[in-house]
Amino acid sequence: MISSNIVETIKKKYKALERELDERGRRMWAAVEAANLGHGGIAAVVRTTGLAESTIRIGQHEITLYQLEPDQDNIRRVRPEAAENVWKIRMKSYMVC
Repeated sequence: MISSNIVETIKKKYKALERELDERGRRMWAAVEAANLGHGGIAAVVRTTGLAESTIRIGQHEITLYQLEPDQDNIRRVRPEAAENVWKIRMKSYMVC
């Protein structure tokens, strides 16, 4: 059984990150937390966060796939390449002044 101190720590972490995580990020975070806890980890994360067990298991599967096939298709970009190029151009124009 996972101690109440650990459950409270998970709860604090989740509350701190909840607004910033999208669906995939939430799955991945929950899967990593559950794996770090070992036996009973999934149940503890489910109880603490309210996420479904299937959500955490999907996250574990995605992590396993990424570790087996770390190609460019698995890389998740926050900013599309075109937007990044526009940002670089704008920054250069500010630096010229």
